[in-house]
Amino acid sequence: MVRDASVKVVGGSEVQQTILAREFVRRGYQVSMVCLDYGQREGMEVDGVTIYKAYKTGLEAPKIGTLGVIKSIWKAMAKANADLYYQQNCSAFTGYVASYARLNGKLAMYCGASDEDFVRNLPRLHRKKEKFFFRLGLRLASAIIAQSERQVAACQDSFGLKSEVIRSCYGHQGALSNQDGVVLWSGRLAKIKRPDLFVELAKRCPEFRFRMVGGGEPELTRALNEQAAGLSNIDLLGFVPYAEVEQYFDDASVIVNTSPSEGFPNTFLQGWSRGMPSLSFFDPAAKVNGRPVGVVVEDMEQMAAELRRLKNDLPHWQQHSADSKVFFSGNFALDHVADEYESLFRRLSFERTK
Repeated sequence: MVRDASVKVVGGSEVQQTILAREFVRRGYQVSMVCLDYGQREGMEVDGVTIYKAYKTGLEAPKIGTLGVIKSIWKAMAKANADLYYQQNCSAFTGYVASYARLNGKLAMYCGASDEDFVRNLPRLHRKKEKFFFRLGLRLASAIIAQSERQVAACQDSFGLKSEVIRSCYGHQGALSNQDGVVLWSGRLAKIKRPDLFVELAKRCPEFRFRMVGGGEPELTRALNEQAAGLSNIDLLGFVPYAEVEQYFDDASVIVNTSPSEGFPNTFLQGWSRGMPSLSFFDPAAKVNGRPVGVVVEDMEQMAAELRRLKNDLPHWQQHSADSKVFFSGNFALDHVADEYESLFRRLSFERTK
């Protein structure tokens, strides 16, 4: 949001919230964000969005404990003084945000970021305290947003709570893709995303050019560089500020995702908006005229085979390219998604005043 390349925190949730914040400013809303303290100036304004900081992050940050974290977040939320607080991603923060809103007569909205956010045992949360606060936040939230009907069903089955679908969005469409471009992996480097499988794919397909964009866990980064040593067909670029990532989509032909599960990755939106086919292990449940959008595989052998087909069979690539563009335009365009959020805002405000 603040365009500071030294802050190497770029995830799908951060990207989505930044896109939406700027759009709501454009529509005339007063918008603020509560962020961690990376050394930015308190109350700074970026693209019309006011930034309030909570507790300090990093190795030099004091250990303030759970109560200190809650107090810090609530203090920043009080400065923002919003009518509605929006939080995305499964964490204890869900409970902190929704509790403040409920105690202060405000609205709180939780938006799921992954299918695993709605699994009963919450596999992404490892401590009982985190799971307690997340479940508390879901129950206190004024609305729960899912990214697919699959997540709606999972939320009901796992927690007995209703949710509704509002998809992710993306505004910049970039250059149209072409079959001759590189094979791209982009995202946060984390074990759960299995980026090592992308390097393995490059080993299996030495005839194609591969590029990995993303920073994250230092040990994983070192391991990936060791794994890719000696491969001449892959470039590991490391962390790239989000504002500069677009250029790497502009000369790519296929976007690969190696995660076992997702919510809805921004990289698919960046690719599909350009007519770029996706190749993944998880099913995005997207169809055009009965045809799946994107290629879904079960193992590495199948992934390598399907990549070769996309790269060598032009009509096959063109069909997936066209379907990707059509599906994006009808479901993820920024204006369409922002309209759905505005409709929900009005409904929640009306229900609160009844």
